[in-house]
Amino acid sequence: MTPRLYSHRSAVKKRLGRLREAKVDAEIALNLAKTEVAETDYEYIDATYNLAGIEAMLGNREEAPRYVAELSRLGATYRIPGHLNDYFSSLREDPEFQDLLNAGQSRLRTPTHLAK
Repeated sequence: MTPRLYSHRSAVKKRLGRLREAKVDAEIALNLAKTEVAETDYEYIDATYNLAGIEAMLGNREEAPRYVAELSRLGATYRIPGHLNDYFSSLREDPEFQDLLNAGQSRLRTPTHLAK
């Protein structure tokens, strides 16, 4: 399977509340993406985003910001604001999280899959 398929499967499981299973699939997607594509590609960003949301939903306040920081570094925090009331609700008021979002917004770029 490709990173995109694992990432999409992870997203579906996340929406179903099967968070531990979703995390496993997202980790596989990220590892595959690290070896198959550049970190600026959709597959890498999507897997990182899924892990950020899953970790936030699991209440992992150390892991979730690590993935959000990676998205911020890549200028790829554009998906997070639409999910502040669900996936990222546990972090919404966190100052570190808000700083990462603001920094990511300043580096915002057009997603590779949308630029084509």
